[in-house]
Amino acid sequence: MRGPSIIYLITRAHGLRTHLLTPAQYTSLVKSKDLQSVIEILLRTDYAEEIGRLPVGRARASDLNRIFEKTLAERVYYLIKVSPRTVRRFLEYYARKFEVENVKRILRVIEGGGERGEVPLIPIPRPYVTVNYQAMLEARDVAEAVELLKETPYSDVIGKLASYRKYGSLLILEGALDNSYYTLLWKSISKVPDRKQIASLVGVEMDLKNIYIIVGLKISGIHPDIIGEVAISEGYKLSPQEITSLVAAKAEGVVDIVARSFYKDLSESVREAIEKEDPRLLEGAIRRHMYTHVFKCASRYSTGLGYVVSYLQLCEYEARNLTAIALGKELGLPEEKLSELIFL
Repeated sequence: MRGPSIIYLITRAHGLRTHLLTPAQYTSLVKSKDLQSVIEILLRTDYAEEIGRLPVGRARASDLNRIFEKTLAERVYYLIKVSPRTVRRFLEYYARKFEVENVKRILRVIEGGGERGEVPLIPIPRPYVTVNYQAMLEARDVAEAVELLKETPYSDVIGKLASYRKYGSLLILEGALDNSYYTLLWKSISKVPDRKQIASLVGVEMDLKNIYIIVGLKISGIHPDIIGEVAISEGYKLSPQEITSLVAAKAEGVVDIVARSFYKDLSESVREAIEKEDPRLLEGAIRRHMYTHVFKCASRYSTGLGYVVSYLQLCEYEARNLTAIALGKELGLPEEKLSELIFL
């Protein structure tokens, strides 16, 4: 039986979900004339206070994106703060995905030679930060930045620097970061109530990330031995045999393995990504698969902790949807194209 503190957390998540945007609001945003029209609509939502501080008529999509990610962080870390001790540690591990994303953004800017002072980092409250972002931003190169992860939960990534230097693919380091994150997160589930519900949500996300990592590294021509070191060894609906087969297979063979797996609906997207040598073509299909799963789980696990995790993932999708809409309006994308980029 769930204790009162867990029942309160689940009830709180139900209440908080009512603050997420509705399909009708998304329709209005997609049909809006321009970025200023998007702002006017959002001034009638939970984003009003932050957006109201922007200079009138001069806001850019990047300004809005900072607000979307700030709101996302506030939603996630508020729920962690009010969680009982039996759940809080798991949620802290779960929220490290934002720290991993920040590290990836820093590494991409360093490798690309971009302006380091303008890296848009997700604002994580200081007690939850394990990485010295400023030191990483001041590093001379990617290798020096990665070395700074030595005393963090992502120290294993340092061991992949030799492979990164050999192949010059940042995806090796990004995959290693994901490996560290999901390995620790997966272990933490064993100590949480409603673990089967949570395993369903985290496990599918982990499997999908693994497919993306493996396909991306295959496209980059990385040797299977290196892929095997970087790929996430744990699986949920992907069996150990399927993970091993995906790692060992040639690029074209990956399509057949995925087509016979639990994630067979992704096989054509995997094929397109491989044929066009662009792993980004797989991202949309993976995110849509995950969104459909999250939405179903929110209904299926409405009285359990699975609902809490579903709510957090829906918050992530809202931030991603709004980022796509803001940027799309700034770039003048047509409604039809914009509708394809968001998840409802």
